[in-house]
Amino acid sequence: MDIRNPFVIIFLVFFVASTITKLSLAFINYFHRKKHLGVIPKELEGRLDLEKMKKIDEYSNIKLIYSLCTMIISRIIILLFLCLGFYPWLVSVFNGWTQNLYFLVILFFFTDDLLDTVLSIPGDLYFHFGIEKKFGFNKMTLGLWFSDLIKDLILSFVIKAIMLIVLVFVFKTFADMWWLPIWCFMILFSLAMQVIYPQFIAPLFNKFSPLSDGELRDKLTSLLVKSGYKPDGLFVVDSSKRSTHSNAYFTGMGKAKRIVLYDTLIEKMTPDELTAVMGHEIGHRKKGHILKNMITSFVKSLVMLFLASKLLTLSSLYNGFGFVISADHINEAYYIGLFLLVIIFSPISYFFQPFSAWRSRCHEYEADRFSAELTNIPEALIEGLIKLNLDNLSNLYPAPSYVRFYASHPPLLQRIAALRKIQEEKK
Repeated sequence: MDIRNPFVIIFLVFFVASTITKLSLAFINYFHRKKHLGVIPKELEGRLDLEKMKKIDEYSNIKLIYSLCTMIISRIIILLFLCLGFYPWLVSVFNGWTQNLYFLVILFFFTDDLLDTVLSIPGDLYFHFGIEKKFGFNKMTLGLWFSDLIKDLILSFVIKAIMLIVLVFVFKTFADMWWLPIWCFMILFSLAMQVIYPQFIAPLFNKFSPLSDGELRDKLTSLLVKSGYKPDGLFVVDSSKRSTHSNAYFTGMGKAKRIVLYDTLIEKMTPDELTAVMGHEIGHRKKGHILKNMITSFVKSLVMLFLASKLLTLSSLYNGFGFVISADHINEAYYIGLFLLVIIFSPISYFFQPFSAWRSRCHEYEADRFSAELTNIPEALIEGLIKLNLDNLSNLYPAPSYVRFYASHPPLLQRIAALRKIQEEKK
């Protein structure tokens, strides 16, 4: 790796800056939480005691240490790989095996994915069978964990192989305009996955059962009809075989559209609370949040692909990281250039997180308001949010700077305050 190369300089500057920022925000958040340890908010009086607060603090501390250790280790590994010329060596090895560009590209990216998976195994095992088990969240057996790992690897290989074959074909066929058909393919692929994932991929990992008849189904059916949705596609997923964490979500599109409730969520909440939570999820659809996020993603990918098409023709991109690519064969090395650009842009994109986090928090407030107005039971949503946060041992006092940079959801106390304001407006 040539530290005088402009691409390497940009990478190192943002790599160091993002590392320092991550560490700083983590410690700011830690000290802010410690400052409020033992301070029970009035909104949670009678629901929270000092023992529970200490447990939340302990869980947050252990997760903080875990996240910092995994971040530092992963960053040391990527630096070592780049400095020692591991990736150019890997390409030279595969070039000795085959000259078929399709095989070369698949071998390169699959090997990189396999290495990432193998290196992450110790940390993943410790997280699930150490941290999560200690706090009563993990319900997985080692056999189930291993089964998930193998399925993930196979699915990842199949999906990535399809995408890489299309990528190489487009590189060969469309020359300098490759970025436009690739962008069109990405859009079609994303839309296809909206149908494929809920019907074929998700059932490989979990069992999805239709929500049984009863008070809850009646309330949710009435809510869906009131919102303009067909009262079908209500499913319960057996998430309890892996974790006690709970959630609910919309997925899919068209006939593949599903509304999924974790079985753990049904166990913990009343029908009214679940109805309010589902009203929140419906709010995301009715307010167009999912569509807006997709459009934003498509526009961002178009800009990035166009920019990549200009940078991939520069030999300095490859030379800076130890690849010797002649000008005559640079179009055959575009896959290496894309790989390098992902590495370079990763620490740069980190600094765009505050914008996406802010937009997501705005969407959450809008969905909360939608639920409160649709169901007319904002108190039920408040109770549901309290249960979710306390059961999941979520930090009740995140630092404001940490929230602004990372948080996709507003802190619990701020969401409660916003819902109380809606109650006052109704009165």
